[in-house]
Amino acid sequence: MNSIDLSNVPRPHYLISANISDDGKSMTGKVIFPSTDVSIADRKDHANVAHQLFALWNAAHLMTSKLGIRYPLVKNIEISIPHIARIDKEIDLKVNITEYDIKRNSVSGKFKAFFTHKNRSLSNIEAEFKALKIRN
Repeated sequence: MNSIDLSNVPRPHYLISANISDDGKSMTGKVIFPSTDVSIADRKDHANVAHQLFALWNAAHLMTSKLGIRYPLVKNIEISIPHIARIDKEIDLKVNITEYDIKRNSVSGKFKAFFTHKNRSLSNIEAEFKALKIRN
């Protein structure tokens, strides 16, 4: 896993490591939902799905930046949560970009994200997005 620079990524930051493929369309990484985050501490033992969406969007910004696009915006989200995500644990995250379509000034596609802990599925998220293509 590689250390990552999230300085240009909107907060909150839950992604702690990332390995992005050369083509920018897949990523494996780790996230932590820390009990020191007040919105997580209020729940005492688990991270809300909103925290998982923030972690996905940490990854989305890194991946789209590598692809030469910016400002990924969500159009639609589907979520399946077979198990809750515990706080203060390193959780594996795998993200793929599918149905990637480049128009003249914009890009659309889908992120598919899989959160797991010790090979146990915590959540599966599919998010349609639209973004701006960075002009060369």
